Amino acid sequence: MMITLTAFILSAFVCAWFITYNIARPIRNLSVAMERTRSSGWLKKIETKMPNNEIGRLAESYNSMIEYLNELFNRLLENEKNVQKAEIRVLQEQIKPHFLYNTLETISYMAVQENASKAHDALETLGSFYRNFLSKGDREIPLKRELRITQDYLSLQKLRYGDIFEDEYILDDSTLDYMIPKLILQPLVENCIYHGVRLKGEKCVIRITTCMDEGGLHIIVYDSGVGMSPEQIKNVLEASEKDDIKVLSGFGLRGTINRIRYYYDCDNVVQICSEPGEYTEIEIYIPKMRKTKVEGEE
Repeated sequence: MMITLTAFILSAFVCAWFITYNIARPIRNLSVAMERTRSSGWLKKIETKMPNNEIGRLAESYNSMIEYLNELFNRLLENEKNVQKAEIRVLQEQIKPHFLYNTLETISYMAVQENASKAHDALETLGSFYRNFLSKGDREIPLKRELRITQDYLSLQKLRYGDIFEDEYILDDSTLDYMIPKLILQPLVENCIYHGVRLKGEKCVIRITTCMDEGGLHIIVYDSGVGMSPEQIKNVLEASEKDDIKVLSGFGLRGTINRIRYYYDCDNVVQICSEPGEYTEIEIYIPKMRKTKVEGEE
């Protein structure tokens, strides 16, 4: 009887030691390491030695998750930096004085040669353009405000270049309150004018179309200018941010495409179709849409 009791106590002691060493202590160490990571605010791997069992595999899974989260965080941080750099560049392009100087010279000429009423309307348009352009520093604005910026810009360019193009709009009303990155249309229509319409030598059309398809917003910018060759389209779509900085003197089409890609962390957001000598059509796909809560938009 005494031997049996002794054996039972010894077995219980061995089991307790085994459970403590292989289960309870590793779980406590794992918990302490996780709490240390949470308290520090940094995503760090667990460096505590773990047994080669389910607890150890749990620690390995935790470390794999931490590694994945750190990679994701770094990628998102880099993407955010690229978005901010692109936004700064597009703002710099529009704040450059040449556009403002040219517009003011045109308005001055109108005031002298024509009448004060037309000059007043032109100044109103210029003020509206910069007011909406600045947009109180907002990163996203409703599509209807982006369209207003584009319309004002095209109106001001008509003052300078005369009757070389007509702008048309085919808009789905259900798309107008959706939020999009600010200033993605104005650089595209600027590209239409300088690299399509002006080179054509005849009156052209610039058309903006919006529609929805399976939850996605499509914005199509069309111009009947000189078009683009397949090689030009390839160069634009495959250009990196570094290429954009080296090759282009202005922000332009490539920079705008890169900004949209950075913003949505997706490469397949822009398509270009063109027929040399006939037309160019740029389609932007917005994969994430949110309606604005702002009331009383212009």
